[in-house]
Amino acid sequence: MNIARTIIPAILICAALVSRPVKGAERIILPDEIFYYRPASSALAPEAIWDNPAAILHDTTVGFQYIGEIKGKSTLKSWGMVSSGNGLGVAYRHLNDFIGKAYDEYIFAAGSEIVTGFNWGGSYRYIKNGPEYYNRRHFWNLALAIRKSEAISLAAVFENLNRGKIEGQKSAVEQRYALSYHLLKIGMILSVEAVTASGRSLSDADYHYSLEYFSRRNWQLFGTIDNSENYQLGARYSHGAYSYGLQSRFSHNDGPVSIGLFIEYRPAWAPARK
Repeated sequence: MNIARTIIPAILICAALVSRPVKGAERIILPDEIFYYRPASSALAPEAIWDNPAAILHDTTVGFQYIGEIKGKSTLKSWGMVSSGNGLGVAYRHLNDFIGKAYDEYIFAAGSEIVTGFNWGGSYRYIKNGPEYYNRRHFWNLALAIRKSEAISLAAVFENLNRGKIEGQKSAVEQRYALSYHLLKIGMILSVEAVTASGRSLSDADYHYSLEYFSRRNWQLFGTIDNSENYQLGARYSHGAYSYGLQSRFSHNDGPVSIGLFIEYRPAWAPARK
C-alpha cells in the first residue's frame, strides 16, 4: 500500500513533465476574481483547494469559507464558497461578469500523505458556464507539498494536465513552483512563486514575492507583488472558530481595484497554521 501511494504520484508527475506541448501553445489563464490567493507552498486554509490541493489535509476538521467581491459598482455579485477538511474539498464560484458573461466553476479535490512531510493531491475543475473557450472546460490538476523541516516548505502544482484543445490545438500545462521560509520566532513567512507553462523556461516565468505576518493577537497580514508590479494586500482576524478578512488586488495597468471579503468557520485554523 505504501509503495502504491509513492509510485502512483511519481507516475503522474512524470506524465505531467513529459507531455510538453510545442513551444507557443496557448495558455488557458483562469480568472482572478474572488480568488483568495496564497503561494502554493504556504496555502493551508480552505483556499488551498484553489492554490494547492495537496495542502488541504492540514485541517483535521471540516472548514467552510465564503468569499464575496467588491469591484467597481458591483457588490457581492461575484462570490464563491469552499469547504475542506480531512484531505477532501469542494468549491464553487460564480462571477457576475467575466468577459461579458456569467462564469460558474466547480472544484473537487483530494489530498493525502505519501510519507511524513510529503503530501500530494489532485483536483478536477469544471467550468459549467463561461465566455468563449472557457465554456464547458475541464481541468485535471496535480500538486505536491513538501515540508521536511519547520523552516522550509516547497510546492509544485501542475494544472490542465488533460491539455484541452483551443481551435484544434492542445493547450499548455500550467506549472507553479513555490518556496516558503518560515520565521517561526517572529511569526513570519517569506515566499517566492514562479508561474510558467510547458514549453516555456523559468526565465520567462511570472514571479510572485509574498510576506505573511501572524501577530499574537489573532491578526494575520499578507502582501504580495509580482514582476509586473501588480500587488495584493490582505488581513485576517480570527476569533474562536471564526475568521474574518479581506484581500485587495491592485493592477499595474490601472484596472479597477478589487476587494474580496470573506468569513471562515474553521475550529482547527490556529493549530493548523503553525
